[in-house]
Amino acid sequence: GGLLRGAPRQPAWLAAGGIFLALGAGACAALYYRRVLSAPQSWPHAHFYDYAFAHGPAAVLAAVVVHPGVALPALLTLGRLTYLLEAFLPLALLPLRSWWSLCALPAFAVILLSSDQSVWRMGNHYAAMWAPWLLVAAAAALARVERSKGAGAARKWCNAAFAACALTLLFFNPLHPAHYLRPAYAARADAVRALRCVPPGASVSTHDEWFSLVAPANARATIFTTSGVDYLVFADDYPNGMFQSVVRPRLKAAVARRAYSAVCRFGRVKTYRRDAAHTH
Repeated sequence: GGLLRGAPRQPAWLAAGGIFLALGAGACAALYYRRVLSAPQSWPHAHFYDYAFAHGPAAVLAAVVVHPGVALPALLTLGRLTYLLEAFLPLALLPLRSWWSLCALPAFAVILLSSDQSVWRMGNHYAAMWAPWLLVAAAAALARVERSKGAGAARKWCNAAFAACALTLLFFNPLHPAHYLRPAYAARADAVRALRCVPPGASVSTHDEWFSLVAPANARATIFTTSGVDYLVFADDYPNGMFQSVVRPRLKAAVARRAYSAVCRFGRVKTYRRDAAHTH
């Protein structure tokens, strides 16, 4: 018996535990969306779903259904395909042999519909949404193989998955150490000096990677927004596609209408202060 074999040993306790976990997860999600995300009004949690044909997750989903000829060419990319391959190949495609893998579909939709490729770069924390379900699916598939073809066949599949994981780590390490162990921005000293131009406690918006430097000491820090905060700290040449195509044009527009003006400049990094007339 066993859960993965479809015969839980204590079904009543399993059902009670499942209900308890579902209610707890729902309460946590409600608290997060109603309290946490509503506190910083400028938190741009939907900017990952900005396309020329739709803005926001709901609009992107609707576009896939209503205008697939426009949406699908933008979504069916080589990068998204390789992300799926990196998810399934290390497990020797075992999750595809179990219905448990369907539980990972919502997470894959959240990730693969994003317009920012950093979301579907293997090694980012977003993979935690689907990875547990694929592991459960792989285990369920092994249990099915053992039941139908014996322990020897299940052991062979398990060894194949171990070998695939080893090869992935050796040649296609999902942590991408060559990428993450080098600074995201070469002129780090300029960034540090520009961030020091922001008075302590003032609300500030900056790049995602720099946010982690200021957030521990400043609860009013956020990322990517170009309005509603006292200071902006951005580098004109920051190597991020989403920043260059979305955020930087908005920054230029804010400066052009004199909502913000540069007060510090170090190399290509600038600190902007909000004009008093645009405070409210």
